Amino acid sequence: AIPFMVAALCMALAIIPVGLTRRLAPEPVAPASTGFSLLLNRSRSAFAGALLSGLVAGSFWSLGAVFAQRYTATQMEITLFMSAAIAGGALMQYPIGWLSDRIDRRRVLCFLAIGGLVTSAAVAVGTGQSWFLPVVALFGACVMPLYAISLATAADVSDASEFVAVGTTVLLLNALGAAVAPLLLGQLMTHYAATSLFWSFSLMCGLFALYLARQLRLPRDITVDEQIPFAAAGVDAAPASFGLDPRASDDTPEPAHDADATKTAPTPDNANGGTRPPSATP
Repeated sequence: AIPFMVAALCMALAIIPVGLTRRLAPEPVAPASTGFSLLLNRSRSAFAGALLSGLVAGSFWSLGAVFAQRYTATQMEITLFMSAAIAGGALMQYPIGWLSDRIDRRRVLCFLAIGGLVTSAAVAVGTGQSWFLPVVALFGACVMPLYAISLATAADVSDASEFVAVGTTVLLLNALGAAVAPLLLGQLMTHYAATSLFWSFSLMCGLFALYLARQLRLPRDITVDEQIPFAAAGVDAAPASFGLDPRASDDTPEPAHDADATKTAPTPDNANGGTRPPSATP
């Protein structure tokens, strides 16, 4: 009981700094409806990337340890398996973000999907090999950044007033994929080999790579220079998670001027017509 009492005491003490702060609480965010149609109209590439992230990365978090248990002898080996994927994803966040700031982010999503296809197949056939853990790290490097790049892709072609709705939809798509896929893939692992998990990952990444490659043929009325700089994580932590977006400032935003009302919504990356996002958008 003592550890629980200590934890409760620490939680109570954590309220003191919050109560003593002189900084004003942020203004509440206006309610925003969550709809798949807005994200689909703004960026089909971001829609596909968010769903793929949930299907693959979400299933890996749920079933990865089960897969490792089938082909490893000790808990240490299971830990190394999961840690390799996490390390690969963490180490590649900034290189992938740096690349996405310099080329079309739809291409980055397509490259990541292709990388997921190859590395998933390599993990499926590499059990027991000396190069197994490095391949698992490469799998994490390709799959883990999918969500962040999808969110950045959606932000590039969305108006500032739409970001909460778009970001919420990206998160919801990721969660739906992470909730549904493990139920189906778990059955495959039960009735067939455990490698069915990564063969399924390879198939899903391949299908999405074909779809994303097709999206690259469509015009996009935003240049690489107009893309919002990628940020892997915010420097602060706050309940309003979407305030950590790179476009959000640390200070309370100024009220909109009348001139802002004349700005038109940006053009989605999958549409042929419409207006371009205003150059003054941060």
